[in-house]
Amino acid sequence: MFALVLLGYAFIVLIDTVPIYKDGTRREFWVSAGLLSVSLILALLLSLGIDLPSPADPLKEVITKIYGL
Repeated sequence: MFALVLLGYAFIVLIDTVPIYKDGTRREFWVSAGLLSVSLILALLLSLGIDLPSPADPLKEVITKIYGL
């Protein structure tokens, strides 16, 4: 499963990130590369069977503090 995730992300890099780099839009490239890196790390952790905590509870607390509900 680990190898399939890496293969899938290699395909995404070739299709999505390389053309952005060649166009010369550096800001879009770095945003895309950063988001792709975060999603790759999360996908690799999930493929290794590591349980990731849900962001639902912290988001609920933040929204409650902002809106005072």
